[in-house]
Amino acid sequence: MIESGRAPYPVERTLLVSGVLESCPDLKLQAHRRLDSPHLAVRYQPPRDPCFCRS
Repeated sequence: MIESGRAPYPVERTLLVSGVLESCPDLKLQAHRRLDSPHLAVRYQPPRDPCFCRS
């Protein structure tokens, strides 16, 4: 990342997961009713190869 200036993983994935986790307490407070989530309107194309290490 330092040399290329690009993250080695899709940053959109981190944004989506963080947004979902942030919404969880709000859902519980609203008795699990549907909650609008425009902050999760992120286009995400998963990478062809997995980002985890294989042994």
